Amino acid sequence: MFSSSVCSAIPQSRRHAWLRRLILAFIAAVVLETWFVAGGFPSVRIEGGSMAPQLLGRHAKLRCRECGAPFVCDAELANSFPRVVCPNCGYADRSIDSPAIAAGDLILVDRTTFALRSPKRWEVIAFRPDDRAEQLFIKRAVGLPGETVSLRDGDVYIDGRVQRKELPVQKAVATLVYDADHSLAEASGAAELHTSRWIATKAGEMSNNYANSDVLDMNWLEFRHGLAYSSNASGAEKAVWKEAPIEDLSSYYPQVPRREENVHAVDDLMLTFRCERLRPNEKIVVLAKRRNRVFMLSASPVPEIPADLQVQISENGQVIFKSRLENASDEGDWTISLFDRQLLCAIKDRPFFVKQIDDDSSTAPVALRPFAVGFRGSESPFRLVRVWRDVYYGPPVGMTELPERRLADDEFYVLGDNSPVSEDSRIWQTPGQVVYKHLLGKPLCILWPFRGRGGGLSRFPVPDFDRLGYIR
Repeated sequence: MFSSSVCSAIPQSRRHAWLRRLILAFIAAVVLETWFVAGGFPSVRIEGGSMAPQLLGRHAKLRCRECGAPFVCDAELANSFPRVVCPNCGYADRSIDSPAIAAGDLILVDRTTFALRSPKRWEVIAFRPDDRAEQLFIKRAVGLPGETVSLRDGDVYIDGRVQRKELPVQKAVATLVYDADHSLAEASGAAELHTSRWIATKAGEMSNNYANSDVLDMNWLEFRHGLAYSSNASGAEKAVWKEAPIEDLSSYYPQVPRREENVHAVDDLMLTFRCERLRPNEKIVVLAKRRNRVFMLSASPVPEIPADLQVQISENGQVIFKSRLENASDEGDWTISLFDRQLLCAIKDRPFFVKQIDDDSSTAPVALRPFAVGFRGSESPFRLVRVWRDVYYGPPVGMTELPERRLADDEFYVLGDNSPVSEDSRIWQTPGQVVYKHLLGKPLCILWPFRGRGGGLSRFPVPDFDRLGYIR
């Protein structure tokens, strides 16, 4: 009687509100219990480096003494090896004292997504195979049930067709090759070296190379990849410069030895830069080369509407794209990508041109100078210029060939982003296949990365906010 009289005194709308809250609280409790791996908020800690650079295990945070570029490598290697090579300039630092050690990334894993749908290609998945039930693996799904998977020239082929990644995934797996903001120091004693890999090039030379009279009055910088340092027999540093193609060497495990046949030249490259607002009569040009293809992109403000850009793209001298991009002349980040046998051009991560390169000749040599930038104006509008490379998916270390593989009706083919050191479907055979019942969920985000500190109060882990983010 008492409860009934109380209920009658409460308006119906308020009773419904309380009921909704109870239902939501129950749902939240269920979600917290089942959504994340291990119940509640997860403690899924990345331990290895097979998904670097996006997901890092326990690692050392270093900074090159010559070019100042920050980089990371496996923590055990940093402590065990006296020599760590800077992936940006090639300088070998032989006197690293107590490198800052950071714990592996802590990630959230959504257990409901794959209960509702199957993983998509290029999606990161968490799984636990029957024969390794004590381990949780994080890899990228590249082959789906029933498909035939093969790896050729660093790319993934499904049923004989190359598979192309969308721009967010390209940037997630990309490895930084060179950051122009971190050039060699002038006072490094390396006067014979180029202080930057972007070399001023005469307009006449560019005109001879690309047979385009429109480039004659441009100021040009050409990217030349090579080795900036080497060591002589006595172990002393000797300044040298040797032009060489970009290779799939791992910056996360720079000391891991690999045989010559397991090191590959990479021409799936990407150029990113920030372009300042172009004024009337100013113009930028970007050259991108992939084997026997030369692409030229030019952009300049539309005279009557300076906020718009007139963009033109040519291939080996033939115009293949010409359009006006509205409100594109403001300062913005540009991407010119040659990943996965295609040309992709984007501004502020929004692609405006994509062209497949299906008939690319694999016998043509890899371009030693894959990019050049030119500008017409009093000052260069290029900022934050960086060159990146794609993952080179090839045979694991110790193998020279990898046969194609037909997947079972519930089997997935998974690969690590750090391909040279990843243990994945390339070496997992029966009973090591990854099947649907092994899936635990979809890694959502890096929840709480930490960087290490010293003693005292600073012994507590300090959040590394630069690494917080969604997992692509």
